[in-house]
Amino acid sequence: MSIKTLTSLTLSGIPAFGLPAATFLSFLSGLQFLSRLALLDEVVDFDRSRMTDVVEMPSLRFLMLKPGPNISRIYLTGLMETVITPALEELVLDFTNVSSPREIQLFLRHLKREAPRFLSLRHITINSPFEGFDIASALVHTAPNIEDLSLSRYSADSILMFLAHDARREVFQKLRTLHFDSPHFDWDVVLSFLQKRKQIGRPLHCLKFTGFGGSKGEVLDELFKNLLEACLAV
Repeated sequence: MSIKTLTSLTLSGIPAFGLPAATFLSFLSGLQFLSRLALLDEVVDFDRSRMTDVVEMPSLRFLMLKPGPNISRIYLTGLMETVITPALEELVLDFTNVSSPREIQLFLRHLKREAPRFLSLRHITINSPFEGFDIASALVHTAPNIEDLSLSRYSADSILMFLAHDARREVFQKLRTLHFDSPHFDWDVVLSFLQKRKQIGRPLHCLKFTGFGGSKGEVLDELFKNLLEACLAV
């Protein structure tokens, strides 16, 4: 099989030993059928090059960014500036290994500064130990058409509080599904968010929970089933 026909690819690197930007972009430019791409740790060393070249990935539908603990401050913004994904539908942002919020803040500020670039994005997963308000505000700007939002234990409450604020009643108008990957969240925050969505005529259609062990799931079903149904679309 020719490498040019690859449809799925995972690349992993370490700080200071990533691919030069020119090599990385040249490699991706030959993968026009690639639909899934996962970049782990620091795959590209943008410090080695100040190129302005870009590569467009017309077939890419899924992208995972999972940077390591000591990424350079321009790594994530470098990716955004050089890899164009006009048809991207699903984005996974996993920042659990990042040791400092500085690099994440630079990345988010870059997204908010630029014109909305993820207009085709429908599904997003956020796993971050850092403040969720900044993440949510960046996504509202850059990916306004999200339909499915998956939140981790770290950022669930702060992101939902941001979205539930009266000043942001019109954001994420197409949101239909909310998914929690662990039971570590504030039920009052979740229920307030669901109720406000229904009040403005945009109720959620599906609420998913994973990570409940033992009989805890049955207990929660009994306690919250009726209340959740009242907050979701019938």
